[in-house]
Amino acid sequence: MRKWMIIFILIAVFGLVIPVAGQTNPTVASLEVDLWPEYDRSDMLVIYKLTLSSQTSLPIDVRLRIPSYAGEPNAVAMRQADGGLVNLIYQRELDGDWAWIEFTAASPEIQLEYYDPYLEKEGANRHFVYTWVGDLEVESFLVKVQQPLGAASLHVIPDLGQVTSSSDGFKYYVLDVGSVDYGQNFTLELKYIKETDALSIEGLQVQPSAPISQDSQGKMFVTTFLPWILGFLGIILVGGGLLWYWKSEKEVMGARPRHRRKSEHGDDQTIRGSETVASAPVVYCHQCGKRAEPGDRFCRSCGAKLKG
Repeated sequence: MRKWMIIFILIAVFGLVIPVAGQTNPTVASLEVDLWPEYDRSDMLVIYKLTLSSQTSLPIDVRLRIPSYAGEPNAVAMRQADGGLVNLIYQRELDGDWAWIEFTAASPEIQLEYYDPYLEKEGANRHFVYTWVGDLEVESFLVKVQQPLGAASLHVIPDLGQVTSSSDGFKYYVLDVGSVDYGQNFTLELKYIKETDALSIEGLQVQPSAPISQDSQGKMFVTTFLPWILGFLGIILVGGGLLWYWKSEKEVMGARPRHRRKSEHGDDQTIRGSETVASAPVVYCHQCGKRAEPGDRFCRSCGAKLKG
């Protein structure tokens, strides 16, 4: 009896542990793989947009592989309730030609990005091979290829029959792969011709958030004429400052002491331009001969009363 009890307990324990251990990755309801060649770098920008199955219990650990030569991922993030993306802490573990990216997601929507430098270039010819190695079971797999700026003769294998235009001005080639099982690989080959090394981001045009109407005229006036008005006011201020400086210098020059000289009769005279005006006569003491100062009534030397 005791033997059967032990066996029963072992079966129960392993029955619980094995399924849990096998759930290394959740099921993905939808996966969109965006391939943007030569977008903001000369490499291939690969973007994974995952939505986990509604049956997934959160938070959950997720493991994905990217090529080891891609280095660190450009972004690992999850979408919050308000629609914004928040970066996640991740670990990168090398495994041969691949690198495992491990993180914990508390949201069903996940975004991972990396740059693949193996976008081959030979003259104007471009060639790239993308491989999904089946790390997740995917119920709906979608691939979107952005046509680069200035590219021609874009050819994809397997054929991406659907072509759509987006508000960003680019064309996108879309392939609905369908469901992909865990461990099932998917490979896509991309070829195109591009004569220049210009990046696609250089061709993005800023569009108004709403059509320009009569209500926008005030904004147009501000953005068009305000710089000219401010420049004109600046010229007026500079001119006014120079005029004030010139007048101030003129007043200072006029306030400086005038030169005085002796007249032929010994009297002081003030020279004002071309005019010569005689000043008050000099008085000397009739007793001691000391020169008196203007306004003195008595001699400062002998004390005698000064005359006239």
